[in-house]
Amino acid sequence: PNYVITYDLVKQDIIASKRLRKNSQYHSLKISSNGKLIVFVEEEQGDDNDEETKVRLCDRSLDECRTVELDDMKRVTALEYSPVHDLLALGTQSGDCLVLNTRNQRWRKGPKVYDSPIRAISFNSSGSSIAIVASDDKLATFLVQDGEMKNPVTWQGRYNGVNSICFVPNRPLLATGGNEQVIRLWDIHK
Repeated sequence: PNYVITYDLVKQDIIASKRLRKNSQYHSLKISSNGKLIVFVEEEQGDDNDEETKVRLCDRSLDECRTVELDDMKRVTALEYSPVHDLLALGTQSGDCLVLNTRNQRWRKGPKVYDSPIRAISFNSSGSSIAIVASDDKLATFLVQDGEMKNPVTWQGRYNGVNSICFVPNRPLLATGGNEQVIRLWDIHK
């Protein structure tokens, strides 16, 4: 059997354990900046070989997990917590990006700039901007205000599969990495 075990490094003790479903795969595990919320994607293989995708949000203080409801649940391919605000950004197989306010469970859909699957999402350290990369190697940054993504700026490259993206702290730069085994820096002010 598969289990998720929460371990307190300070107390060196197991806080909680939860048995996982047998026919499920789990990916994109993220923990909120305050450490109270854990989110992950669960993909369950059905009897008829259909995959059901669920985003599970676990509240450590209540020791409970709930399924995050989306209007039209598509396969979630990337997710990221804001380091400051109670926001969770999700990217989908169809190229959509959604932002969830984890306090009031309100969803906001971002501007459509992608037609291919989202590969990675990153917030800057203040939570005021978000960067996204898709499988067609298109990068975009957005301002985030009240959970809404605004003012997209996009770059298109041919870099053989960018798989990860992050903001460089205290600099106007993005770092990307991918199949080329090269880290690239992007000046977001140009």
